[in-house]
Amino acid sequence: MKLDLELWKDKELIKKQNRLKARFWNIFSEVGNEVQDNSLLANFNFSKGIKVSKGNDLIGFPYQVLDIVRNWDEKNGLNIRVLNWFGHGMFLFLYLGHNRVSKHPFNSLIDLGLIQSKNPDPFDYPGILLLNEGSPEYNKKSDLSVWFKEINITDQSEKTQAQIFEEIKGLIEILTFA
Repeated sequence: MKLDLELWKDKELIKKQNRLKARFWNIFSEVGNEVQDNSLLANFNFSKGIKVSKGNDLIGFPYQVLDIVRNWDEKNGLNIRVLNWFGHGMFLFLYLGHNRVSKHPFNSLIDLGLIQSKNPDPFDYPGILLLNEGSPEYNKKSDLSVWFKEINITDQSEKTQAQIFEEIKGLIEILTFA
């Protein structure tokens, strides 16, 4: 197999991709700070805070993640995740532990445009997103209920940041009053 040395040495392309990654990282950091500054997690005393992380290979594409709340317990957990998957899009995820499922109004989640995943693996993003394995119907066999939607962003950093924040804020409001 031949190595594409031209691509490998394309410094401008690599710099351009790295600048874009840095811009999205800053957007995620600012959204996380805004969530904290607005005390949106005040009613979630089990929260482990906000975390921004990244990876280089989700089926060959880099990705970044913003986690809000970060309680992954399969029975009582709750997490809001924004996934920035290069080459695929920006996605909002809601993870609910099994005992929390009955406490949350699914119609409100559906009204926000979220779809419930049917995928048995809550972290199989290619299966959830690319195979459209989702339905607004609740699947009681899953210990961790996963809801998701695509966030259609703009090419303006400030607008994208505001849009992501509003999506998270809307979800937190539903979860707070459920």
